[in-house]
Order: sequence, then structure tokens, then C-alpha cells
Amino acid sequence: MARNRPPGYHTRLLSRALTTLRNRNGMTQDEAGHQIGIRPQKVSRIELGQLPDILTLRALLDIYNVPVSEYHEYEVIRQKAAARHWWNGLRRNDETYLSMEHEASRIRDVQTLHLPALLQTDDYLTTRLTTAAYPPSTTRIGAELQALQHRCRLLDEHPVRLDALIYQPVLDAPLSRDQLTHLLRRSEQDNITIQVVSHRQFHAGMDGSFTLLSFPDGSEPDLVYTRDPIGCRFTQDRLPVSNLRRTFRQLAKSAMSPRDSRSYLMKRLTEVSADSARAREIATS
Repeated sequence: MARNRPPGYHTRLLSRALTTLRNRNGMTQDEAGHQIGIRPQKVSRIELGQLPDILTLRALLDIYNVPVSEYHEYEVIRQKAAARHWWNGLRRNDETYLSMEHEASRIRDVQTLHLPALLQTDDYLTTRLTTAAYPPSTTRIGAELQALQHRCRLLDEHPVRLDALIYQPVLDAPLSRDQLTHLLRRSEQDNITIQVVSHRQFHAGMDGSFTLLSFPDGSEPDLVYTRDPIGCRFTQDRLPVSNLRRTFRQLAKSAMSPRDSRSYLMKRLTEVSADSARAREIATS
């Protein structure tokens, strides 16, 4: 049976493939359902993101004239969609986003209040959570740290490209030496570009933070994700995605170059190191 959870990347991929096959064969949902003995409403749900069981999938492929030798391709997609991942069962409201992030080929991240999630250290995230207006429980903090560690593996274990634009005040806020060192180390990776957006470069058209995902499957539209105190939202609607893609390009063009951004990070690390040395001198005097 299909699992009752938001459709992730591979479920959506399979749904689109089945919809394309049905249309290519000139069938309505009513006709497809009648031929394999299921209600047309179920065909509709499958095409909207409900994962079909293996027998229903094979029945649909049969009436859509897919050669048996090609079933395996669709069954593999279904198997990946049905598999449990680290984000399943965590009772997070961003499960679908996490599944999409996991399959992205490129992540463009603009952050105006915090460091990009994939560039945060455990200590940075812990401080953020414990100093929030309504701090989560210790158990929840542990779960968030575990999720961060899983997500950060994308940068090392998957061929994903990260382009991060960070608003300068985020870097001017108190940051640890470990966090700044971590940013510098990440900036050296071939698949990561970090750029600093200064006060002067930050324009009125930029409303806040957002993340833009692109995918290796050309039929999967880019996805924009935002998070605020009310919750998290994502859309693949053409207009907002297009607008924010353009906003990202404009910001990246006017931001400090990756080389200058790295120099700025090194400058901040020197300042923080000097402040720490002075604090130790005062403490021992």
C-alpha cells in the first residue's frame, strides 16, 4: 500500500511519468481506471503523488503499452520512492523539501538572518536554537543536529553544487573561530561557492532569505523554499521561481567575488582570533 506521507522527489517523478504515458496513449483517467479495475479517482491520486503498489504500477504500464523489458526502469523509481530515509518519521513539516534537497543537483541559497543551513556547525545551530524566543526541548535539539549532519553530507557524498549568498551582517555578528574556519574550508571545495552580499549591495527588491533547488531530471521544475516564524513553504510555480532566480543572479553579480568573500572571511577570522586572545589576556591579568 502507498505510504501516507507528502510525495517526495521519486514519487513525483513516477507520477509525472505515468501521466505522460497515459496522455501519450490518448486515455482519460476514467478509461485507465476501468481497464485495470480501479476507480478513476485512484488514477488521479496516483498522478497527484500517491505511490501505487507494484501490481497497480505494472497494470498501468501494461495498458500504456510499455514493453515488459522496460518495467524495471519504473519499478526502480518506485522502489526509491518507497524506501525509508533519515527524514521519515521525524514529524517535521519539511519532509518533502528534505527529500527534494537530497536529490537536487544545484542549491542556490540566500540568507539574510543566519548562515546557510548546509554551512552551519553543530555549535552554531545549537546556539541558534537555545537562544530562540521559544527554545525547543533537548530532544528536539538533538534531532535537529542529527538532521543537520545528514544534510551536510550532501556536499561531500553527492554531486550537488551549492552557491551561497550571505548577507554581511550575518558574518559581522558574533561567530566562533570554528564556524569561520568551517566556512573557509567549505569555500575551498570545487562544488561550493560562497559570496558575501554587503550592505550597499543589498537592494530593496530582496524581501528575505530563500533557497532555490534545481534537479538533474529536466522535467522537475526548480523549487523555491522559504522559512519564517509561521512555518516553511515551497513552490514550483513558474512566476515566483522565475522572479527569485532573477533576484539570485542580480545579487550574485553585485556581491563580493568568491575570492573577495574568502578574504573577508579570513579578515573576520583574524578579528575573532584577536578578540579571543585579548579576552584570555584580561582573564589571566
